[in-house]
This record gives sequence, structure tokens and C-alpha cells, in this order.
Amino acid sequence: MERAYPSQSKKPPSRHVRGRRAEAVAADYFFASGFVPLGANVRAGPLELDLIVEQGDLLVVVEVRSRKRSALETALESVRPKKQAQVQRATAALWRKSIQTRTHLQRVRYDVITVSFEGGRVELEHIESAFG
Repeated sequence: MERAYPSQSKKPPSRHVRGRRAEAVAADYFFASGFVPLGANVRAGPLELDLIVEQGDLLVVVEVRSRKRSALETALESVRPKKQAQVQRATAALWRKSIQTRTHLQRVRYDVITVSFEGGRVELEHIESAFG
């Protein structure tokens, strides 16, 4: 599946635009890896989950980060304990509300994907079981 990403103008894209582009790249990556997408930017009360996918009995909740290669902290470091707890709370709320009806899902994994856009290139790093 080919996807058109918003083009980069001479002016650097805003943080929001870069984040949405990174989420689209991450979704394509998981789809190409055989995962079934369940949702993107899923709200659970005031909290939001960037990407939710499944494969077999595994539910994967993905935190997507867009980083510059020159960033001082890694993507994993940027997902601090407070954010990890928020993602886990949102997942628990979503599980109670709707996911538990998908009885084939037995396991949950929390991944972090970092996407960087440098010089017209897209680089992706996938950290499985990043927390939780």
C-alpha cells in the first residue's frame, strides 16, 4: 500500500504536522508487518492513544514520537513514567469499554516508534515492549 505523506515545504513543518506524518508512517509500518489496525488517535476520556494494532492474540499500543536526529534525548527517554502511566490507564479504560469484547486478544504490549524526517528521508526505529 502506498501512502502520500504531506509534502515538506521549504519551511519546516509544525510539530503537529510532523507528528501526524510520523503516525501515518508508523501505521503503514505495522500494516506492512502484518498487523491489523484497530485505531489511531483513539480517545479514552481525556487521554489519547496514538496507534492500536493487533496480530493474533496480541494487542499492541503504540506511542509514536517524531524526533530530530539531533535531539538530546532518545524517543524512549521522551516517554517518561508519567506518560507511560497515562498510556496504561487509557488502555485499561479502552479495554473495559470495547476491547474486551474481542475475546481472541489475550496479551497487551506497549511499543514506541520513533520517526525522523531528515533531508527528505524517513527513518523509523521500533522499540518493542518499551514499557509496561
